[in-house]
Amino acid sequence: MAGPWSLPVQRNAAARALNTVLAVAIHVFLSGGPTPTQQTGDLRIVGSRAMTAAIGNWTALFHKKHPHVHVRQVLIGDGAAASALASRRADLAPLSRPLAPQERSLIGPAAQPVGIPVGATISRRGGGNWVYLYVASPGDGPARSLALDFVRTALSPAGQARMTGSFAPLPDGQRSASLSQLATLNRTAMPHP
Repeated sequence: MAGPWSLPVQRNAAARALNTVLAVAIHVFLSGGPTPTQQTGDLRIVGSRAMTAAIGNWTALFHKKHPHVHVRQVLIGDGAAASALASRRADLAPLSRPLAPQERSLIGPAAQPVGIPVGATISRRGGGNWVYLYVASPGDGPARSLALDFVRTALSPAGQARMTGSFAPLPDGQRSASLSQLATLNRTAMPHP
């Protein structure tokens, strides 16, 4: 049977538990650890050497939002992307061109990545081609979420302003189309460029 003293004891226990949780959260925050809303983990990027500067710029922007995510980059050429996507050693693959049919055949039908245009090549003869960030498919979870957020960073106004070298930002119409493709990526199967 509960006496008149049981209610204050329960309140004190709840207050102690709350104080403990707050103390741990403050310690983690002050120690530089992630806050509950920050993601942690690894993001693996394998692909185009020509896009090294743009990937570096986007990584710097991405780290402002996700300082506790380790971004591993292996930018040795467009040809490395298909192999890395097929073997699931990449979450993202930057390419200065669309994946070729023979590269897609290496990956297989169940794991086809989705290419989202994030910039354009600058051509001396005018015109140009899109450059892509290919998001590994299928999959959900932290790596996929980080990959999509990295693409979102690349398509942001700040990300587009950091296109360098032989690459230019997307025209507004294509940027809107890429953002729309990114927004629906988790809900539907997307056509592959």
